[in-house]
Amino acid sequence: MIEKFNFYDIYGYFLPGAAALLLFWLPLGLAQHKLPSGDWTSALLGAVLAYITGVLLQTFADKVLRSTASKCKDGNAVRERFPSQQLLDNGGPLSDTVKTGVAEAVEDKFGIKKENLAVNTTPTKEQDGNRNDAFLLARHFLVAAKEASYVEQYEGMYALMRGVAASLGLAAVYYLGWALSFLRGSWTSQAAYAAVAAGLVVAVLSTIALVLRKKSILVVEWLAALALLVAALGLGFGMGHRYEDTARLPALLLLCALAALLGSLRAYRFYKEFTMTFAVAVWRDFFVAGKKKADPPAGPQAGGNGV
Repeated sequence: MIEKFNFYDIYGYFLPGAAALLLFWLPLGLAQHKLPSGDWTSALLGAVLAYITGVLLQTFADKVLRSTASKCKDGNAVRERFPSQQLLDNGGPLSDTVKTGVAEAVEDKFGIKKENLAVNTTPTKEQDGNRNDAFLLARHFLVAAKEASYVEQYEGMYALMRGVAASLGLAAVYYLGWALSFLRGSWTSQAAYAAVAAGLVVAVLSTIALVLRKKSILVVEWLAALALLVAALGLGFGMGHRYEDTARLPALLLLCALAALLGSLRAYRFYKEFTMTFAVAVWRDFFVAGKKKADPPAGPQAGGNGV
């Protein structure tokens, strides 16, 4: 298992999971006036929990924080378009030479006719599907040829930013629950934990529905996001009600909530930028890899005597 632990596991799962655990522990540390334990057993257990939390977080975030770049109408329906598809439209960061070369390399390597990619034109739904298939095949080709080092880094970075955006967003609502916990009453604790249970159940069921359907359902995505936010708010409210502290703590956590919200929005912006950078890197690296395989060595330099 250790041999298969790769760059994506660290950036996509471990670091976002660790960030989520640290963010949710912060109010407890402030309320109890103590730091996390530094012994090896706690560190090892924390690493395992961080990885598992990261996997669960990415499973949810992948369905709610979509990596799509745009939407277009297809008759009465609206379909989402990914950066990899949009990059082959007219204009954009890729030159016409690169886009044409990519289409030719796709036809040469995978047998998908370049006409079916509709480079520099507005594609149909079927042509967009061909672009998506070609992109996934190109990504696999680069990995198999061991020429995907930068591609994997960009992929890990956009996964990291997506996980961090989700962690900070949930933490912002969690901190808000703590800040509002100064409201007292016999009903508050039971209502808070009921909100946690109901929110988690709805979020899990909605995410499962999205995974099984394997396509975007906007209403279900928003329902899953709202349910998880309700659960985070209820958890923060319940924990704050349990750990009473000085009057300064709610005000401090209200500031933390604002900072976490701003950080989440910033991380989401970086996530969207990295999804585009990742797609550009795949197409450009595939263009270069295709040229390497297609161009024969020139003259005597092929024997190693030239410079």
